[in-house]
Amino acid sequence: AGLVVWPVHDTEPARRAISRLFQQRFPVVLIDRGLPGCDVDVVRSDHRAIGDALATELLTRGHRRIAIGVSATDTASSIQERVQGAMGAIQRAGDGAVAVETVPLSEAGTDHADQIARVMARRERPTAFLCINDDMAAWVEHELDLLGWRGSGEIELACVRDGSPEFRSLFPTVAVQQDGRAVGLACAQTLAARIADPGRPPSERLIPCS
Repeated sequence: AGLVVWPVHDTEPARRAISRLFQQRFPVVLIDRGLPGCDVDVVRSDHRAIGDALATELLTRGHRRIAIGVSATDTASSIQERVQGAMGAIQRAGDGAVAVETVPLSEAGTDHADQIARVMARRERPTAFLCINDDMAAWVEHELDLLGWRGSGEIELACVRDGSPEFRSLFPTVAVQQDGRAVGLACAQTLAARIADPGRPPSERLIPCS
């Protein structure tokens, strides 16, 4: 009677497929990730607020050299919005007050060591890594550990906990937890409303995190 879609990547074929379903008035809701340009129902965490909160906490703790771990290949709206939120908080700190660098990391895991080693070899190396999810935090931590930074007291991480049970912090970590249950519940409610009234205008619901 309806369909919930978690878009793995933002691609043109995905946009066309979802738009076609909506045009046919088939009930569909996107969960946690949107597809820009698709006028469909979306229920997701407030990703910009997540990025903002993580960067703000690092700034409050005195960090002024921050590396942001981003995906080299994932184009999901959630990732882009978290980075935008973090950059907004950093910009509010004042131009030139914070040195920030984005570090692209591949899901294939072939360049993690080189990228992290390159950043940490600098004289003005970062004192904090802001990672857009806990998988990426685990990658960064692993490489920092191999480079001998664990226990140094010089590095702090910030990340979004997406519920990965494998992630255990090796470094002091600031974390924001997504409320997956609340997102799922709101998605079910939105889909039920869409099934009951296929002609209603598209809606977007943002779920706060803790």
